[in-house]
Amino acid sequence: MASSLLNTSTYSRFNLSQSESDIQVFVKEYGYRIKKEFAREDEGGRSAFVSFAEKKLSLADVTWLQDNQERFFKDTPNENLLSLNYLSQTGYICAMVYSHEGKYLVVGHSTGLIQADITYKVQKLRLQFIPKKLQRMHYGQVCAIRCHDQNPKIFASGAWDNTLRIWDLRCKVGCVMTFEGVNICSDSIDLNRDNCIVGSWQPTEALTIWNLVAKKKLHTVRVQNRRPDVDGEYIYACRYWRSKEYNRKGKYGIIGGSGTNCVEIINLHNRYVSCSYPAPGTVLAITSHNEKIAFGGTAPVLNIVSFHDPKHEKHNVESEPEYDYTIRDPNWFDEKSNSDMKQTSQVKTTISNVTSSLTRDATSDISQPI
Repeated sequence: MASSLLNTSTYSRFNLSQSESDIQVFVKEYGYRIKKEFAREDEGGRSAFVSFAEKKLSLADVTWLQDNQERFFKDTPNENLLSLNYLSQTGYICAMVYSHEGKYLVVGHSTGLIQADITYKVQKLRLQFIPKKLQRMHYGQVCAIRCHDQNPKIFASGAWDNTLRIWDLRCKVGCVMTFEGVNICSDSIDLNRDNCIVGSWQPTEALTIWNLVAKKKLHTVRVQNRRPDVDGEYIYACRYWRSKEYNRKGKYGIIGGSGTNCVEIINLHNRYVSCSYPAPGTVLAITSHNEKIAFGGTAPVLNIVSFHDPKHEKHNVESEPEYDYTIRDPNWFDEKSNSDMKQTSQVKTTISNVTSSLTRDATSDISQPI
């Protein structure tokens, strides 16, 4: 009896055996749970898992939907709005962006759901059963999404789960890169070439640069010449300066938040503030095009400024005109020049006569006997 119980406990799916690894057991258990969940949803039953944003329709909404069901919902793509678990699966929209060529629209929801050409469903994967190192989805509210300018299938997203994730539409199972250690609070991420700039909501060391090729953080931008009376950084908005003429390599970044009371243009290579503009209230949104920069926030004001760095000016050297010696100057042989030449020749003759007389006197003195 004891041996049978021991064998049953040893080969249970909740324990590990010597011939089976923990990854295999995890995959089997995970597949078993997903199949059960799919079967429960096919039967029309309510999910046993707790939703991240579960809401119920009010009585007025239900009455309105019933009265207008055939007109607006029956046999239309809006039929899924009538399901009770629609809000629990999607949640409200927090961020969205078009790809560079306009082929894809990427939408981020409060439940961590990412919708693009394909839908990355966080509810289906049940992240509470997956170790953090194996998670490829957001489990917090998605607050920032940016698409790559050069590669339209690549986009980045930041959420309140303190992660930055890089996605590729060709990968159907989840994100391709995950960077931890960021505290993204608002739309404060941007992509340029192989780098991603991130602004975190923290007082110091809030601006970081991550490399998509090396898959690691390059460095933390610690600004050297910021005035000492600021109340922390607390970045809400972060963008690269969009200028193909002067910022193709991503040398300048634009940040704004609630701590500095201004919008700062930072040289990311030398780590100093190139220019700053005072902002009324907290800055929540920033955009730029060439020398124009627009920003706004909690104050009812839209600010549009221009940025110009004197280092971008090219040094123009004035070239002196070369004299053409092949052309004969008519003033060379005029009367004035002839008189000057005569005077010069007379002076030379006088000097030569004096020199010769002095030479003769010196020679005669030497030749006389003592």
